[in-house]
Amino acid sequence: MRKIIFAIVAGTLVSSGRAIAQDGVQLTPGTKVRVTVHTLGLNKQVGTVYELRGDTLVIQTKAGAGADMLRVSIPATNRLDVKAGTRRHWAAGAGIGFLAGGVTVLAWKNDPTEDWWTSDANKALAGGGVGLLVGAALGALITSDRWSEVPLDQIRPRLVAQLDGRVGVGVVMRF
Repeated sequence: MRKIIFAIVAGTLVSSGRAIAQDGVQLTPGTKVRVTVHTLGLNKQVGTVYELRGDTLVIQTKAGAGADMLRVSIPATNRLDVKAGTRRHWAAGAGIGFLAGGVTVLAWKNDPTEDWWTSDANKALAGGGVGLLVGAALGALITSDRWSEVPLDQIRPRLVAQLDGRVGVGVVMRF
């Protein structure tokens, strides 16, 4: 019986891994990307996909009236990343706040009263606790982009139907 359960669980895990690997991400106009091309002197240049012309990716690096267009040959590209969401930095803020609060309270120890909590360790823990809460709150306000690397050997151009009824060129990437 154990062998049967093991076989079912193993088969489920293997097939779900294949299903996830077969999902493709479309590189269509408006997708935020980060590109590195050493021959052009580009290192993690961020922009949005404007269009795809054959094996050339056109990226808009600035928004608005002064938009800069960057043309990058996909075969010459060293690395291509796609934005995979955002993340918050509450844990780093909590750690920094804990250390800053503890050190601040220890440095400011001219309290003449001798209460139960006036030992240096208790002061440091109390200050660290307050710093932890303040740091976590401030860190939660700070966000940054999460990136997912695109395997460049698996980029395939294809036609993509757009919402307004037009047809454009898109790229499907398999991770």
